Amino acid sequence: MRAHGATNIWVEDRGSEDAPGSYATGLSPTIHVAHPTLREINETDIPASSPLDGDFVKVNAEGRTLVVTGIAVDGFYLTDLSDMTAGYNAIFAHTHSRPKGIEQGSVIEEIIGTVVEFYGFTELGFPTYRVGGKLSNLVPFEITGDLVDDDQAMEKLESRLVEVRDVTVCPLGDGYATFGQWVVLVDPAGNCNNGQGGVNVVSALSATGFDPADHVGGKLHIVGDLRYHAAARPSWLLYTRNDDDIEVVSE
Repeated sequence: MRAHGATNIWVEDRGSEDAPGSYATGLSPTIHVAHPTLREINETDIPASSPLDGDFVKVNAEGRTLVVTGIAVDGFYLTDLSDMTAGYNAIFAHTHSRPKGIEQGSVIEEIIGTVVEFYGFTELGFPTYRVGGKLSNLVPFEITGDLVDDDQAMEKLESRLVEVRDVTVCPLGDGYATFGQWVVLVDPAGNCNNGQGGVNVVSALSATGFDPADHVGGKLHIVGDLRYHAAARPSWLLYTRNDDDIEVVSE
């Protein structure tokens, strides 16, 4: 089930306990298995994992639209717009430095890299890629209070462009001082003390004009790319892209 790309089957005649084999070996002709789509790289029944973890893959982009939804200092977020219904259709391409020749909305015509799980966050490591055209008007998916504590449902949205509306800013804790992460409650019945019903927001390097300390207790509308980190509390993180991704609803 993990086969992809040019594949060969190695066969050995080992026989059995009653009749030992000759140990002759043979190799099948090359079987050309379709390259995996982003959904096939990500789709799993176990949150924070990938069925192709550790594999070097060429993403199936033929007849599909792969678009960059956000850019980070160490990579970019990529979504397959041709496979939106089932989810699992986005990934973070970890370039380890700011990607060159990439803009928000860039269409990627070809991308190859190694599937890596980083604390439960699926990445395509050290990718090579080819950029095509550009799209605009990227529409985020809204995360609601009913969804935010359902890890399996959230896993389907990992690396997607998402938004949260009318969220409450929690008091800043140790996570903000150490990692620049600040918590907002998506579920009005959530708990700022343990992060239940909320997500972490990371904005220090992108929305530089916004200081969460000035808005504790206030309501915000936030757009960003969704990440996961097993050691964070809460484990789901929203990475903003610029100042426009944070809108003050009320103080």
